[in-house]
Amino acid sequence: MKTSRVKKTLESYLLILIVISLSISCKEEPKKMKEDAETEINEKAIGESFGGLALYTVRDAMGENPSETLKKVAEVGYKNIEAAGYEDGKFYGMAPGDFKSYLNELKLNPTSSHQ
Repeated sequence: MKTSRVKKTLESYLLILIVISLSISCKEEPKKMKEDAETEINEKAIGESFGGLALYTVRDAMGENPSETLKKVAEVGYKNIEAAGYEDGKFYGMAPGDFKSYLNELKLNPTSSHQ
């Protein structure tokens, strides 16, 4: 009779542990699902083109090496740029036609410009 009582107590404890484990697991699953979804969205965004960049934001780099800077801007995924370095009839030291050709090569779209 005592063995039966001990067995029932152990079964009760086991049942409680199972319920607690399931409860914790169920709480963690939505969090994991959310993290997985966010990771998937971020991975899809990497490499896709997005928005635009005012080149004034990277003016120091553009002053040092405009070709390499534009290349990096394109590599990180920007597709539109706003130029801000027009001086003496040139964009960042390039004739307008050369600047436009280089932007085309990088698949960058010049949406506007200012001085």
